[in-house]
Amino acid sequence: MPQQAIFEYRDMTGFIQGLTFPTYDLVNMIPKARTDAETFSWDIVYPHTEIDTNFVDQRGAARRADHMTREKKTASLFTDFWFKTLNAGEIANRRRLGSNERDDGGQQYLDAEAKELADRFGAYKTQYMIAQALTGTLNFQVNAVAKTFDYELPTSHNVTAGTSWATTTTNIIADLTTWRRVVSTDTGKEVKFALCNQKTMDYVLRNADVVNSVGQTGYAVQALQSRIYQGLLGLTWIVIDERYGGSGATTFNTQFIADDKLILIPPMTEDWIVLYEGLSRYPNAALNGFEEKFGPVSWTRAQDSPVGVTLYYMYSRGVAMKNPKAWLIADVTT
Repeated sequence: MPQQAIFEYRDMTGFIQGLTFPTYDLVNMIPKARTDAETFSWDIVYPHTEIDTNFVDQRGAARRADHMTREKKTASLFTDFWFKTLNAGEIANRRRLGSNERDDGGQQYLDAEAKELADRFGAYKTQYMIAQALTGTLNFQVNAVAKTFDYELPTSHNVTAGTSWATTTTNIIADLTTWRRVVSTDTGKEVKFALCNQKTMDYVLRNADVVNSVGQTGYAVQALQSRIYQGLLGLTWIVIDERYGGSGATTFNTQFIADDKLILIPPMTEDWIVLYEGLSRYPNAALNGFEEKFGPVSWTRAQDSPVGVTLYYMYSRGVAMKNPKAWLIADVTT
């Protein structure tokens, strides 16, 4: 590709959709679906609990089974649309002298800027959306207007520990048993994962009952090697200690999962949680029409004043919670 091609239209969608963000656990865990509308809809489903121990013989008559209770929910997709203007000199200065081939340095600069947009407004923001949804409420803005989306988490699934987990003698095993059974009683699902940040995880690892039950050595090694604790108290513990910066922040000042919070979930499956990805419309390579693709899209366009390249990023998506009783959030301090 000649050097000047970097200063023309480029479709960066394939590049950003090929990126992976291995540390963003919730983004990797959540199942995804597509919608070609500007909204996404889902059914809140409450299956019947009884299986009925009565049977019929092979020639018996069919018996009526009631249909599941459904409530239709619809929400607008959450769309990020950002651009940044890249300085032409920054790209040109990275050109290999004496060569008209593709400017590797300039391409790396462009790729790095595209990745930063996809990271900040794609993976990081999606992680924020999922983590917020798991608190029961998503706070956001649309065109600078503050809004709140209520996922209808029952009060019985938003609990507080009777005794603070910061105290090493607290019976956290009893708390976990009680909370896990709230989910299984309401949905039939078994909680398999515990999500928290490192502060909450430290309470667990220092707890006297935990130390006595499993010993220190194995989990001390895991603590040094991994952010995932397999099988501790019958759960897979995923420590999410990354932070993000809110609007106007100059540091990564906010936890995705707040201190002293514990979120208990079954495996993320489409019957209770889905990330819907919408279509994004963007210019095609010939600049004489448009394309539409699901998921994040990105493209560049040259500009004359000031001379440079404008990089665009667009991503529409939304989190649907199909069964508000499928998870539980706990405040482990009082």
